[in-house]
Amino acid sequence: MELTSQIQNVILLDSDDKSRSTAHKCIQYLWAGHIEVSRSIEAAQQKLSESDHSFNLFILSLTDFEDIDLASWLLGIGFKGQVVLMLENGEKAPDFIPCDLLATLKKPVKLHDFNNIFSMNVDTFSERLLDLKFIIELLNRRDAMSIEFQPQYIAKTEVLWGFECLVRFQHKGIRLDTLTVIQAIEKFTMMEVFSNVFFKRLAELLPAFHNYRLSINLSLYNIEKYDLFYLLSEFVKKGQLKPSDFTLEFANEAYFSSSVQAIELLCKFKSHGFQLAIDGYRGDLKSLKGLPLLVDEVKFSAIGRTDDEINLSPNNQILIKPLSKNLNTRIVFSGVESYQQVIQAQKIAPHSIIQGYYLAPPVSMNDAVLLQKK
Repeated sequence: MELTSQIQNVILLDSDDKSRSTAHKCIQYLWAGHIEVSRSIEAAQQKLSESDHSFNLFILSLTDFEDIDLASWLLGIGFKGQVVLMLENGEKAPDFIPCDLLATLKKPVKLHDFNNIFSMNVDTFSERLLDLKFIIELLNRRDAMSIEFQPQYIAKTEVLWGFECLVRFQHKGIRLDTLTVIQAIEKFTMMEVFSNVFFKRLAELLPAFHNYRLSINLSLYNIEKYDLFYLLSEFVKKGQLKPSDFTLEFANEAYFSSSVQAIELLCKFKSHGFQLAIDGYRGDLKSLKGLPLLVDEVKFSAIGRTDDEINLSPNNQILIKPLSKNLNTRIVFSGVESYQQVIQAQKIAPHSIIQGYYLAPPVSMNDAVLLQKK
């Protein structure tokens, strides 16, 4: 089923506190517009019965309608939008509801369950993202770009270790896919403009993170046209911080690049005290021996075929221990979405860093400050 109209506003109904909180966080991550949260059928009915309401996406827990016929209830309130059903194990969607059933999700819901629902809206902007004027608008409007912080934890103790900085783009309440926007920025050779805006915004938030490490994901695209090293050095200098407080993440390809300029820049960052990380490493850890510099961190995606196992080859699982012990290389598992993956990370590499929605979703600066106080 495809989304037949642009999302205007979202209403969520779930009487279970834990389940409702999880679903709300998932939706907030993907949808920047208004979300009405209802704890009871009566509360949802009151909102949906208002003549001027603009809710056209209704996400609800079917368990709340155990004693009420959902189809009759929807007909009674005259809801004409689309519905997403969250189901407990053993529950089945009704044979008929009087509106479009967009999706059925199994509880407990996870972030990726909602990706397809809200990413459909991104397609609306696929042509606009090829338009230079639209990209300039995104970079110039303060409300179109924001920075969130992905908490990172020590696997063995699950104690807060640091944060990864994440940039988010939105247009009129719709979260745009970050990678798609960045690719458009690269296409229009706007990386220097974007970098200036990003570091200026991040500098405003730095005072809140003096006691924790920050990781920043960077691109070497167009580095021949602007001075990325100067940008970062000035950013750190103005923030009165040390280069060693930051981990700079570059894609796997950057370290194995044939570009002399790229390798020279990475070595320059390293010699000036910045820590370097390989983001999304997919190769054999033995290959790291061939690099012209020693990396401080290797990040693996934990996302595999199931939520119960970390996507890591048996050979790399064996190599992690000597890599960490002998070279002091930090291992990071990202995308951790289950308790089983946490346990596996603790077993494979007790001193590794783990991050993912199961532990905590990306948060605002205010929420990041609260996490640091716990």
